Amino acid sequence: MFYTFRLLTQTHLDCGDIKRLGNTGDGGWDICVVDPYFPKPGCIVYSFGINYDFTFDDSVAETFGCEVRTFDPSMLIGDHMHQPTVYFYQLGLGAVNTVNDKGWKLETMGSIMKKLKHLNEIKLRAGQNYG
Repeated sequence: MFYTFRLLTQTHLDCGDIKRLGNTGDGGWDICVVDPYFPKPGCIVYSFGINYDFTFDDSVAETFGCEVRTFDPSMLIGDHMHQPTVYFYQLGLGAVNTVNDKGWKLETMGSIMKKLKHLNEIKLRAGQNYG
């Protein structure tokens, strides 16, 4: 499932069980691990602005079996497969498709999802109950 889509469509979430994934400081995130909110196998997670810290992304892939797409235009390492289910893109999220004054390539969420062939999948799932 698209965890981001579910979180963006929820206005409030009460979670009785939170798990920290990634570093305890900057670079890690708390994830609700109560059904129906936690990522399930087959999920796709987008992670933006990682600043050379793959600990959250690796943890999501290992813990939940998700495919993780990781983005950061400031990292000078180029697009690559970080591990079998974690892919890195030297690309950032923006309001429009552009290259900013720092030379960073930015694209809209729709453009990124279309490029990765995830846009049609989310449209098909939009009719499902996301909790």
